[in-house]
Amino acid sequence: MSATQIRPDQSLEVSVEVANTGNRAGDEVVQLYVGLPQRSVTQPVIALKGFERVTLDPGERRTVTLTLEPRHLTVWNREMQEVVEPGPVIVSVGNSSASLKQAEFTIA
Repeated sequence: MSATQIRPDQSLEVSVEVANTGNRAGDEVVQLYVGLPQRSVTQPVIALKGFERVTLDPGERRTVTLTLEPRHLTVWNREMQEVVEPGPVIVSVGNSSASLKQAEFTIA
């Protein structure tokens, strides 16, 4: 991640290295999920916020960078306003929701 703490109006870049360890060219879909615990209203455990398909030759490695924008971090609060609330954000990246690596940052 490009930062461990951001302001509510800032974006954040999330990078992950993808490798083709097989003997044939192939595609992979890198998926980016976000969890917003400790908010004023209950949120899903994770929500898909971005993805990118990459084609890799055998043995090829590539870094994929996805950007989380403020619009990806909004919640509808109790006053029915769409806002970015401060607190921790759990970022998960993987090729499916069942196979994810996690990191955390904070909205200050």
